[in-house]
Amino acid sequence: MTDLECRALGEHLQQVVAQALNAPEDEDGKLTPKEIEVRFQLVSPRTVNPSPFAVEIFANDYPSRKANLDYRVGRIARELRVFPMIPQSVIDGKGGFVWVLLGAGGFEKL
Repeated sequence: MTDLECRALGEHLQQVVAQALNAPEDEDGKLTPKEIEVRFQLVSPRTVNPSPFAVEIFANDYPSRKANLDYRVGRIARELRVFPMIPQSVIDGKGGFVWVLLGAGGFEKL
């Protein structure tokens, strides 16, 4: 992917993830696109069994987010399957995935 394609994908991911994981019914669970950081990482030749495309999301664990997590993950995956910059080979079962990990966390801007 080119830098421009990565930028477009990153901005799309911000929107999709914010919509899917927004949990306004929980205190501090509201999520906006500007709160989503997207990082692109190249796979090292030393990596064993690498996936061609992985979306790993670390998010705070809120009751409403956990209650229907599979639905939320599926929503992100469905949006990515139709995004034009995702290679068809990734969509056709070549190891691409979305993984949402919920956990306790703390955050404060400097």
